[in-house]
Amino acid sequence: MENRSLLSLSVALLSFLSPCLTALTPRVSFHMGSPGRHVTRFSSPEVSNTSTLLLSEDEDILYVGARDAVLALDVSHQDAITLRSQLDWSPSDKDLEQCSMKGKEMADCPNFIRVLQFLNTTHIYACGTFAYSPRCSYITSETLMMSMKPDEGRGRCPYDPYQRNTAIIVDGELYTGTVADYRGNRPLISRHLSEGRRVDLKLDDTLGWLEDPTFISSSFIPEEEKIYFFFSEVGREYDFIDKFIVSRVSQICMSDVGGQRTLQRRWTTFAKAQLLCQADNELPYNVLQDIDSLPPAEGAPADDTLFYGIFTSQWSVGWTSIQSFHMFIT
Repeated sequence: MENRSLLSLSVALLSFLSPCLTALTPRVSFHMGSPGRHVTRFSSPEVSNTSTLLLSEDEDILYVGARDAVLALDVSHQDAITLRSQLDWSPSDKDLEQCSMKGKEMADCPNFIRVLQFLNTTHIYACGTFAYSPRCSYITSETLMMSMKPDEGRGRCPYDPYQRNTAIIVDGELYTGTVADYRGNRPLISRHLSEGRRVDLKLDDTLGWLEDPTFISSSFIPEEEKIYFFFSEVGREYDFIDKFIVSRVSQICMSDVGGQRTLQRRWTTFAKAQLLCQADNELPYNVLQDIDSLPPAEGAPADDTLFYGIFTSQWSVGWTSIQSFHMFIT
């Protein structure tokens, strides 16, 4: 019964996409350093790999996840970016040695911060690769101090610093798309930090619902109480093409508590659909690279949420397309 329900949900997610914007040019463009286009920069010789960013609600503080560090930058002034505080979080020599014994390059063994999310008004939840042994911790947003000892981050953060992932916290619960082993062979979408009668849930590749995915982003639409995951994966439905990449959007319901029998502690509301970006007489832009969303105007329905995606082609190197689309759930 649970499997039939899951199958019916998988075909209920429909996305209506606008044509790819391949023939258009930007309305405004300028070179770095152009007069009248002031760009404020921050740099430090001790800071690198700043790939994870989190902006405070008042937009005054930018939290930066870097290699072996979490930074809080004051961005409230137009003409300057200053370092407000910094948390150094690096593996010990023993951790680095164990990482090397796994056959990993030492350059890949530091702690690359890959998850930064507000847990509440006072704390940030952070995770890092930590010498191919992921760790997570609670950090005070005001002082960047750890409020407790880091715990295991398996299933919440990738092991490999080159492995893409996504994470979002809603109502104190962490929803992630990442891998569950250091080889990067066990992808999963999961929920963590559940309390009370709610349980942590997951979905992996054992049932064939995920096919070697590359996770890109995640989004929460409050009116629908659903979490959306965006990723690319191998499209098994196109078995006549070897390893054809397909871009996807998937959904899970926040109210999901898992199945009673065959799907215990697993998602029962998971569904996914293809994102198709293809102009006339061109090969498809089938690999999703990044995505962002524009919330609807105040009072407008959730269906008015506009998503912008950057797509590239699996076959045409250097070709990029920007696509805008709405999603409608039936």
